[in-house]
Amino acid sequence: MLLTGGGIYTALDKDESLVLRADHSQDPVNPHKIDQIFSNSRLEERGNRLTLKVTELRTFRPTIHHEGHHKYYRFSFEKEGEYQCEITALIFDVASPAEVVYGTEQWEKCPPDQSSLLPAGPLAPLVTELRTFRPTIHHEGYHKYYRFSFKKGGEYQCEITALIFDVTSPAEVVYGTEQWEKCPLDQSSLLPAGPLYDINSPSGALKHLSLPHSECSPEVQNHLMVAHYKNDNVQMIKPSEVTETHIKIKVTEMSLFGPVRRWLKYKSKAQVLLFLRQLAKIKKLNVFLLFSNIVLDDVQEKQKGSIFIETSSHCVVLEEEKYSISCDQENAHVQPDTYDFVRDYGPNFHPTFEIFLNNDVKGLTLEVFKSTKRDASVWSRRVWLDETTRCASDCAI
Repeated sequence: MLLTGGGIYTALDKDESLVLRADHSQDPVNPHKIDQIFSNSRLEERGNRLTLKVTELRTFRPTIHHEGHHKYYRFSFEKEGEYQCEITALIFDVASPAEVVYGTEQWEKCPPDQSSLLPAGPLAPLVTELRTFRPTIHHEGYHKYYRFSFKKGGEYQCEITALIFDVTSPAEVVYGTEQWEKCPLDQSSLLPAGPLYDINSPSGALKHLSLPHSECSPEVQNHLMVAHYKNDNVQMIKPSEVTETHIKIKVTEMSLFGPVRRWLKYKSKAQVLLFLRQLAKIKKLNVFLLFSNIVLDDVQEKQKGSIFIETSSHCVVLEEEKYSISCDQENAHVQPDTYDFVRDYGPNFHPTFEIFLNNDVKGLTLEVFKSTKRDASVWSRRVWLDETTRCASDCAI
């Protein structure tokens, strides 16, 4: 018997007509309607008794993220319990503090038996406990590398590189980027599709590794592989899974890993990065047009003394296409006029475009477009250069 402010709840043997009531009546109750008593209650069968378990169902609003045309949600639960998403209505029951990352997918990726089954709601993959971490950064001469120790097994994503490590037990990882010259490819058929990483985990606990890619087209994603260079040999590893953002592989040995793709001309995800440098009498804005899986920290390393202008950077471009940039300031000087977009994964990152401005310019509108077609804009933003705000807002395209 449970006494609450709403009345007395009575539980009898399940073969009795009186099962549960929220008032003082002795009328029979349909057990199938018991769930309506509390929206956050659950009926459990224990032996020959029916028990109403009242749980605290908390609601939460996740953060929304976009990668290309894909949208996903992220939220961290601070303690165990049941939580319902305010956007999707999904309910998560976690046993300890955890982070979930989730989104919807097309049903074509999970084809049901159309003769007997039909979809009854959105397909919701990517419900996974993915923790993020920020590694320590170390320098040895001109070489930079990252280090982090995982206290227990699980999936962890680096906030700097977007690499995802799946470890089975406590482990330490040490990793950094290398030049692709250290991993020679068959240039007649293969191209780098992301940075080359030197990854080491002495404990052997690293089970899977997911490397970020920048491909938009499913056709190209199906041709992605990971090059593994060890003992002067290059091995091509077929991924166990390819998502819209990452290539996942099973790891057996440590060394150099990098995503590669076939020679196919398709659109790719890119980013526009802005760095402002104050010269003696003018301002100089360095504009970088790079693939989306280039690590921002690596570019910032080359732009010391400049201010990074934060803005929404995403765009979609075509490899080997010519691009130009425009500026709405009459006295601005832009160079070069055009740029052939090619794959460049460092280590030397040079500005794609340079824009020279008068010192009194506080804001401007920038637009990146195909050189052969002026109205084919791929990125346009209103950018503020005031050092007190250093912000940018979207400009309608």
